Amino acid sequence: MKRFNVLSIVVMVTLTCCATVAWGQQPEVQSTDNPLPANASGEPELGAIQRASYLIGCEVTDSGHESLGRVADIALDLPSGRIAALIVERQDGEKKVRIPLPPSIARLGVMTVVADVTPEKLRQAPTFGGESGQPLTRAGGAKIFKHFEQPVPWKKEQAERPLALVSQIRELPIANAAGKRLGRIDDFALLLDKGLIGYAAVSVDEDAAQLFPVPLSAFVVTPEVEHWVLELPKDILAQTPRFNANAWPDKIDRAWVEYVHVRYGRSPFAGVREVLHAENRDP
Repeated sequence: MKRFNVLSIVVMVTLTCCATVAWGQQPEVQSTDNPLPANASGEPELGAIQRASYLIGCEVTDSGHESLGRVADIALDLPSGRIAALIVERQDGEKKVRIPLPPSIARLGVMTVVADVTPEKLRQAPTFGGESGQPLTRAGGAKIFKHFEQPVPWKKEQAERPLALVSQIRELPIANAAGKRLGRIDDFALLLDKGLIGYAAVSVDEDAAQLFPVPLSAFVVTPEVEHWVLELPKDILAQTPRFNANAWPDKIDRAWVEYVHVRYGRSPFAGVREVLHAENRDP
């Protein structure tokens, strides 16, 4: 397979719903804030990457192929760069309920998401949303992880931090440090098997047909501001590899991972930088 460098146009593979999208050359760069996954030999590796928008709507089944519902949304923990949960919607009598499912017990099947859980265990799980309309937080996510006997990935002192839903942040505007609009968040690439957010696919206003794979660590997010800030000069963004919005690449080249690590000074799988109040932004 031919590899591309950071200034080249990647070979495209058209995807179908729930199809696997992989960025796969084995990266060698390590970072102290969020190390890349490694295999038994110690060589860093990545699993397959799925588009968030393609996972939403997929049927969820147990290992015996019994339907458990459908993926209605995906909860992300943006500061840590993690997938918090798949939000499974299922019929419960005359009403629909939404249940967060830890990504660690979910895997891609053939046009489905397969969950390693029994229907009874899912029915007993805490639900999310409903009439209360309360946002899902790390505390709520922790209850879900414990219910499904999975390790909780967050510290107790961060329990009330809200989780973001893909449906709420897709198409969110992005701006530069001066507040000028650059484009929008188009989609997310997810490492479902590792529980990590691969990158945000960003479209710029000048050419919405092209997407830039931008790591979350390149963004600054302020809760009260309804856009993300990409604190990069425009010429730097222009050096980022891009791909056609209708033909996502199937591999990440090692050069892209190394470029992200050097350019942003963090692992490509670290989270966004949060600033609690706009007036306290770094100069």
